[in-house]
Amino acid sequence: MANCSPHGRPAPGLTGALGSGLLEEAERAGLFLIPLDEVRGWWRYHHLFASLLRARLQEEQPGWVPKLHHNAAAWYAGCGLADDAIGHSVAAGETAWAARIIEQHFDMVYNIRGEAATIHRWLSVLPDEVVRSRPRLLLAQAIMTATSGHLHVVEPLLDAVECAPADWADEPFEPTAGVAASFLINVPALTTLLRGYLAQFRGDAEATAAFAAQALAESKPEERLLSATAHGFLAVAEWLRGRLTEAERAIASSVTGWREAGHLTRFWRCSRRAGRIRPSPASSWSPWTPSRSTSATSWASSARPTAPRPSPGRGS
Repeated sequence: MANCSPHGRPAPGLTGALGSGLLEEAERAGLFLIPLDEVRGWWRYHHLFASLLRARLQEEQPGWVPKLHHNAAAWYAGCGLADDAIGHSVAAGETAWAARIIEQHFDMVYNIRGEAATIHRWLSVLPDEVVRSRPRLLLAQAIMTATSGHLHVVEPLLDAVECAPADWADEPFEPTAGVAASFLINVPALTTLLRGYLAQFRGDAEATAAFAAQALAESKPEERLLSATAHGFLAVAEWLRGRLTEAERAIASSVTGWREAGHLTRFWRCSRRAGRIRPSPASSWSPWTPSRSTSATSWASSARPTAPRPSPGRGS
């Protein structure tokens, strides 16, 4: 019983070989254990009893606590329960593991479900040095910052991505949203796209087009959301340059990509948000266009007129 106390909500998969039999026996014995569903798949200790068990475990077997948190994190991660997995991996002292779980779930939780508060809460439990060492977490922050309209913070985050240790590339990455619907799947392409987004707000059509073309070159065919966004940026650049035929062709490619990524509705929502585009320093379209762009517009009007030209393409 004490070995289950760090889990908070014990389940048969967390109780070892005894499984649900142990939990049901404890319930019949009146040991402060409450089933949370009819099939008795989830349980809850009385909070005072749980505190007692945790204190006893810490006193008698302190070395077991990190291992139990590790086991719980692995079980929750395998069940797709990211919130619990992150909490237990941090409690086990394995913050790099927690960071990987956040990265894997970012596209699903933030881009698809729109749960910005969840992502902010997850990131808040990680040490700053962990976040700064992981390009995907920096890019996640850049996307959220761009969406909130604080564009002056985006470029320093992109610079930090390019200065981060390169060992992230050796880690396998499987986004829960799927490859087609993921922004974080390709670090170089997303970094380039976000620089293109900043170029849009600076009113620099040439840099926007160049960054969009570079992002397309860095994206793989199956990374549909990235390439669709790059085509959308290219359409804006062509429109700003007065090349309407090319802009129509690019936006058609973008619509196709958003449909194949399963995000066509989101594309139209972003388009409506940016629907009053006119030739000005703040003209832009992107999936990160803020709904209220006061801060973005003021940043654009004070930014230098020309964005840096993209460097030669990098592989993903």
